[in-house]
Amino acid sequence: MEATFRWRSAPSSQIIGRRRVHLNASAAACIRAAADPLSFPLLPQQDVGREIRQRICREHIAGGYLYLEAGSLIKRNGPDVFHRFRADSDFVYTTGCYDQPGAAALLDTETSSLTLMVEKQPDHAAFWMGPQPSPDELAENFGADRVCYTSDLGAFLREQARGQDIHVTNAAAKETIRAALSGTSSASGGPSGSHTNDSQEDNKNNGVQSNEMRNGRIIDEFLPRVLQRCRSQKTDAELGCMLAASKVSREGHLAAWLASKRNPGSHEFFLEGAFTGAVLSAGANDLGYPCIVGAGPNAAILHYEANRSQIQLGDLVLIDAGAEVRCYTADITRTFPAGGKFTSRQLDVYNSVLAVQELAISRMELGAVWTEVDAAARNLLLQQLLDLGLVKGSIESLLEKRIDRVFMPHGLGHFLGLDVHDMSAEGMVPPQGAQLAQGNVITVEPGIYFIDTLLKKAANDAEMAKMLNWDNISAFRTEVGGVRIEDNVAVGVNGGREGPEGVLNLTMAAGVPKAPWAIESIMQ
Repeated sequence: MEATFRWRSAPSSQIIGRRRVHLNASAAACIRAAADPLSFPLLPQQDVGREIRQRICREHIAGGYLYLEAGSLIKRNGPDVFHRFRADSDFVYTTGCYDQPGAAALLDTETSSLTLMVEKQPDHAAFWMGPQPSPDELAENFGADRVCYTSDLGAFLREQARGQDIHVTNAAAKETIRAALSGTSSASGGPSGSHTNDSQEDNKNNGVQSNEMRNGRIIDEFLPRVLQRCRSQKTDAELGCMLAASKVSREGHLAAWLASKRNPGSHEFFLEGAFTGAVLSAGANDLGYPCIVGAGPNAAILHYEANRSQIQLGDLVLIDAGAEVRCYTADITRTFPAGGKFTSRQLDVYNSVLAVQELAISRMELGAVWTEVDAAARNLLLQQLLDLGLVKGSIESLLEKRIDRVFMPHGLGHFLGLDVHDMSAEGMVPPQGAQLAQGNVITVEPGIYFIDTLLKKAANDAEMAKMLNWDNISAFRTEVGGVRIEDNVAVGVNGGREGPEGVLNLTMAAGVPKAPWAIESIMQ
């Protein structure tokens, strides 16, 4: 297996993104997908949204109106400094709108008609924050059938939704509806409004019927699960957004690698800045999550975000970073040598992780059981650790003592979409026995890490300690730190670059290099 991934010579010139680097034939083949036409184009937001709303309405067999809220500005510090606003993911999924704090939406499940409601800004807000889009502009941008202000919520419910159940996602939204119906709030309240706890009334009425208008019940039982189920199975249009996010993220990763190459001895935050600048310049609306840039021993910290250490020439640098396009995020991890070339030990560990990842991806056909994919990956991981001379014993005995968890304490992957840890009806990770379904997008991110706390814990367990080769671990720990390789894989895709089992690796389709010789070609 190791020979498959070794460096090969005879480089040729290739374009990666907008940069020309020298790659050999194998490296060029590894990234050739970047130059091909997109299989899943980025469609107009109006079309994407209409398709999603029609699907939600088909799935939500309980009928009625669906009410969602965008959320409010989150204070960063002081009285008037806020984080950049990004709407709640369920709201974005249903409307496509992500930049209107305090907004709300009502979806008529019978007609799939969308009413988008935004907060009306005072006149003076225009010279502080810029002009607010008009209702007509918002309707055009997001394909809404009607746009009005949140102050109209009560009147809309009384006039348009009389006798209909209103389905919400949480108790706070219930209070917004009640306040609007009772006339105690001049606006929807939205997530920025004041919500009271009325659990006694919930228990009494089991869904609550408005005395003001006899509007039926306000229910929070069904809509969350419908949204979870729908969001876990991406449409082709959503895959277009995720492929675009992967292509933008490729620009960021390559920019960070080149920043490290051209600025030896730089700090981790310098690479974070290079990634962020590149993806925003390439069209990302934001990062999907804080960048992880870990050099040397920091690569063994799974969610390291400090990004403050200086990068040494012999370090491996692990970058886990992804950009959002229309709020759909990529989640990509690459590990590269700061000095331009992997050492022998570094390459051995890298090849081992790559072999585990490729095995896992090869098992991800439609209908595959995720826990079986994970088990196969962990079996191979332990075989690789045996081959590296880091552990001793049989695969069965090593699994029994959970030695694999010493070197890879996290899961193999998770759902991905509008959230980096996206949702499904079963949670962020396919549960025991769950089969991979049409439109699932899952990260595949094996790793091998030398984590001091886990190694010390194993050393204090007599049975575990006998299974570890401490001399080799010490040598690898100093030189490697940690390696993770993460791709985003869509299952059961309808078109485009389908494999034999209908699997599309979005990360590789976007042209993000991961073969060690391709990485070395860029870094040297």
